[in-house]
Amino acid sequence: MENKHFWILVTRYLSNESTLEENEELQDLVASNPTYKNKFEQAAEAWSRTKQPRSHGIDPEKIKKRVFEKTTKSKGLERRWLSWKSVKLAAGIVILFVLSMVCWINLPEGTSPIPVLTQVTENGQKTTLTLGDGTVVRLNSGSRLTYPSQFSDSVRRVTLEGEAFFEVMKDSARPFRISTGDLTTTVLGTSFNISTFDPDLTRVTVKSGKVMVADASGKDRESLYLLPGEQAVYHTVTSQLFKREVDLETYMGWKDGIITLDQVSLGEAVETLERWYGVAISFENPAIAHCRISGKYNNDKLVNILENLVFVLDMDYQFIDRRQIMITGQPCP
Repeated sequence: MENKHFWILVTRYLSNESTLEENEELQDLVASNPTYKNKFEQAAEAWSRTKQPRSHGIDPEKIKKRVFEKTTKSKGLERRWLSWKSVKLAAGIVILFVLSMVCWINLPEGTSPIPVLTQVTENGQKTTLTLGDGTVVRLNSGSRLTYPSQFSDSVRRVTLEGEAFFEVMKDSARPFRISTGDLTTTVLGTSFNISTFDPDLTRVTVKSGKVMVADASGKDRESLYLLPGEQAVYHTVTSQLFKREVDLETYMGWKDGIITLDQVSLGEAVETLERWYGVAISFENPAIAHCRISGKYNNDKLVNILENLVFVLDMDYQFIDRRQIMITGQPCP
């Protein structure tokens, strides 16, 4: 049974406005109903087209404007009580419908749309998946990978949010491209790690083979070529891109259960632990978050890591409940 609630869930999910409960509800609907699954895959493909060149003169921004104008012209109290959030949802649903039609119009006769799939890991979860070309992806906690069920004959393209380690199947005729915001990473066959957890930095670290990293905006900037043991760092605010040599285990150890903290702030360490173990950690005194810490933990339990951190920093912690932890103590000198 297709209904408005389903499309609201889809729209909120694709626009990154959904809650964890809404994600779980949508997952259940898609998993239990083939019709919903097909509609969701078509919607995801249509939604991705909003970032591509306009097709058939359709402009999503104009669609949203027209929806807003029509909605706000409603008479009486309805207009006064209408919220902008409702307008966005309505606009999103209209865009999904229109762009779905565009996708079908653009398809060659006799062909079917290629479903776009999304793999999401919540905090405390990790997963490994094999893509259609044989490429193996290890997805870290709190991450999202979007990819087609079948790659085209000319390029293999995926989108990553969060962190993943890629072992790309070699194919000299079809480069493998990973989009991460303003950065595009291109390879033919290699193994490397990409992390976008820090909102201000994107890191691409190479284990084997050769990787090209470039600004996705198309601006006239030189591309960087990375060899094993090298890392590209992209500053999203300044658009600066440079490379350096690094210790691979520091940036790739997560896939083997190793957490490496190398002179990071306690705040950064806590963010890692929250993703890794699916907990929420707060500070009684926010100034504590600026303390610096180093350490390496190999498949350790959370309580063991916390004991080590508070011992080194002369602090304390307590479990408020099963998933919430409070760290107490004095700021570092």
